[in-house]
Amino acid sequence: MTEVWGRQVIVDHPPGAGNTLAASIVAKAAPDGYTLLVCTITEIIAPALYKKFFPIY
Repeated sequence: MTEVWGRQVIVDHPPGAGNTLAASIVAKAAPDGYTLLVCTITEIIAPALYKKFFPIY
């Protein structure tokens, strides 16, 4: 990705909660276009199940 985008790419994979923690971090990130979440169906359903982790919904 670094070569294609011409920007440094950092991969951070925080463990825990079936990736719900990672999805929560991304949901709370600044809307500057620099945070990307690659997810599965688990993270798509999680906001409906765990509203306290996803205050924006």
